[in-house]
Amino acid sequence: MTRNMEKTYKPLRPGALILLTVLCGTMAAGPLAGSILTDSGRKKLGWLIGVVGVILGAGLLGAMVAWNTQWEKIALALTGANLMLGLGLWRLAAQFAPAVQESAPESEGSQKETGGLRQVAVGFFAGAMVTGILGTVCSIFYLLITDALFSTWFPVTFADDYALSRLTFSGFCLTAAGAFAGAVGGRLRPGIRPKAFVEGCFAIIFVYLTLVLAAEVTMALPGFQAGAVTGSGWKDILSSMVLGGLLIGVVWSGLWAFHIMNGENGRAKLRRAFVAAGCNFAVALTLAVTFGYAAEAYLAAGLHWERRADISKALWCYEHGLQKLPQDHIASFLQYRAALIYHKLGREDLAEKGFERLITKYNANNRLAEKSAKFLDSLRRSQGPARVVLPGVETRTEYKSAYCVPNSLALTMRYWGADVDAKEIGREITGLSGGTFAVNQAWFAVQKGFRHDFLPMADLSDIKQCIDAGFPVMVYVPSHVLVIFGYDEALETFVTYDTSTSDLWSEYIQQDFVKAWKRRATTVVLAYPPEEENKLPPYIAQRLNEFSDKYLHYQLCALDSKGSEVSVSHLMAAAGDDGEFFFPVTAMYSGFPGLRQELTERFDADTVIKSIRRYFGEDFDEGEHLYGQYHDEHSVDNDSALRDSINYLIGIQRFDMVENLVTRIDEEGPLSANILGDAGMIDLVWGDYDRGLDRIQRAIDQYSGMDWAFYLGLARKKDGNEREAVRLLVQAADFAGRRSSRGRRDDMPLYDASLDVRIGLDEYGFPSLAMANQMLVNMDELGESREDLLTVWERWHHFMPFDSSVANALAGMYKQDLENMKPKKDASKIFKTRKKLKLAEQRINNYSLPAYYKNPED
Repeated sequence: MTRNMEKTYKPLRPGALILLTVLCGTMAAGPLAGSILTDSGRKKLGWLIGVVGVILGAGLLGAMVAWNTQWEKIALALTGANLMLGLGLWRLAAQFAPAVQESAPESEGSQKETGGLRQVAVGFFAGAMVTGILGTVCSIFYLLITDALFSTWFPVTFADDYALSRLTFSGFCLTAAGAFAGAVGGRLRPGIRPKAFVEGCFAIIFVYLTLVLAAEVTMALPGFQAGAVTGSGWKDILSSMVLGGLLIGVVWSGLWAFHIMNGENGRAKLRRAFVAAGCNFAVALTLAVTFGYAAEAYLAAGLHWERRADISKALWCYEHGLQKLPQDHIASFLQYRAALIYHKLGREDLAEKGFERLITKYNANNRLAEKSAKFLDSLRRSQGPARVVLPGVETRTEYKSAYCVPNSLALTMRYWGADVDAKEIGREITGLSGGTFAVNQAWFAVQKGFRHDFLPMADLSDIKQCIDAGFPVMVYVPSHVLVIFGYDEALETFVTYDTSTSDLWSEYIQQDFVKAWKRRATTVVLAYPPEEENKLPPYIAQRLNEFSDKYLHYQLCALDSKGSEVSVSHLMAAAGDDGEFFFPVTAMYSGFPGLRQELTERFDADTVIKSIRRYFGEDFDEGEHLYGQYHDEHSVDNDSALRDSINYLIGIQRFDMVENLVTRIDEEGPLSANILGDAGMIDLVWGDYDRGLDRIQRAIDQYSGMDWAFYLGLARKKDGNEREAVRLLVQAADFAGRRSSRGRRDDMPLYDASLDVRIGLDEYGFPSLAMANQMLVNMDELGESREDLLTVWERWHHFMPFDSSVANALAGMYKQDLENMKPKKDASKIFKTRKKLKLAEQRINNYSLPAYYKNPED
């Protein structure tokens, strides 16, 4: 292909202006139409069309953003307006298109060459391979650069698997774009030189990555910042990636690459590349407005100003976002933030109206509606405003997996003037998706010259005293860390910085918080310069000196150990001399039976009991703490500290204390099957038959198959309910069979128990499995549970072939089944049953006592 022929190929025709205007608006299509007119010799008209197009396009987008109506109407209006403008630009430019064609001289005798199927195939595979490889490498650098730029706005390399998925997706899209462009190029430009081919691949990569960047800035960023609305959080980025990368990016990148490569020289190609980048941002802006991202933009802007304490601007953004008539979930969040700001401004009447409006009108977000109802009730009961918030609390949030500790510690240290950020902390002590140990958190703070103290078994008043003294407080909840830097007595909330919530700066209802906090020893964590220690309340300072090292030993017990066992020496150091910090005491008592005598003699039981009663006596249940400050009382999460404490109280025979604790927790919230079952067994021991059976039944209903089914089966048999007794005994045997397949108990919190459940002992040391099987063997009528029992015994006999009594029972059941089968109709079943019968009889002959005495030397 000659150079002159390359000049004659003009992929950007006037007719393409219609599509470009619909996608990009006149901000991009206007300058492109102007370039066509300029090439035709109408330079003044071209410049005029270009400038007017940019102004008109920006004004049209601004008008659409300011129009307070549903986004569907905005989408139709904007698309229709762009279509009409595109037709006008096409009509204007088409008059001069022939001049463009004629202005390109052709070589004498030259003809337009086209490639055949072979050239198309070669271009397809070469474009896919080269663009895919180069694009993947460039995508790695793109991820690293954008992570440095945007990781405080939304996730880029959120976690290792997420970064890999983004890299894989980009590689796939670029491979597809390269294949498309290569196939078209093989058809239209079969004689392309290798240098031009590689330049074309880089042009595809440049266009694609700038399109992704534009989509992330205009759609992913506000979409993620408004992620609290939908609960999707960082996943909002995926939609913009798919839309911008797969649906548009593949063909779009290839076409723009042709346009760039058609430049007469390097300068012209560079200019066209910048034009392509500008068009990409115009496309992204147009799509963002078309698909209703204006409300998300208002919400993101409001959050931005609110975090910087400019609440008047934030309120303006929230109110204008509501005027956009957004989707229901977005409207819920906008109304929620606006009502909170009115409360912060002291305008309680407007705050109450805002919460009422959310409950009655904008109630699509159930969690916000429930929270608003609690706030409304608190405001109406409040005697006056009492809101204390520490000033100057600010940090740049790093949106990375398991970065709650780096973000929280960075905020706390920056409050005191330290020049650190979450990224620096995370690089030192946190692994993506792996989290951070408390000891590493303390190590980093100490290395920076800070004090880092722990105060376990604190209460809400301790947090408020620290806030009043000017100390932001870090607290632990299940699998998470957050910062408390204020409290609101009117709303009965803590003002928190919490990366588990998409809005980050949130009002945490104190009653919900304390239940989650008690799942982590109600620990207060303070990081502060040593010279600020004298500002601490004396009572807090005294307890920090007493308990901080103990808590650190409690955390070290699982790290400084051999194998899967914990370090007893660290637990002993954590318990101290009196056992007031009861967690390590009860953990050792439950996990190390050999130490029970020593523990009983060393630690005063009354002191330990007093601490247990004070800790679990109120504001505690075993409801599950969910992501985003939500305490779910409809699901249960076993609390090992409560189980250890119950075991300790049972061991020292304080059954009255167990009963009081279990009854109180059971009345106020959910209890796990473990605690219900233990309490039910105690009731049976003390003769409270009805309540004991009720609790055991509830434990079985919550976690079907626990060992308690055996005891409940005994009770039903005693009552004369044979049918239910058989069902429960089969259930007990079934659980024992499945548990024996694991070969060890898995409910010990601190160590791998050496107790082998194949001997049939349950957690109370009773041979429930052997008793259940023996009772079932001796029963004449199994009823509707017969088939279930047959399956259970077959499984059990597979793992325990020496149980000859079960083998005899199985053989009898197989013989009964064979008698009831018809030879012609059930031929297949007869064959399988005879095979099972033969195996059972072999095991009876090989493993029974007569067989043993017959061949004792074997």
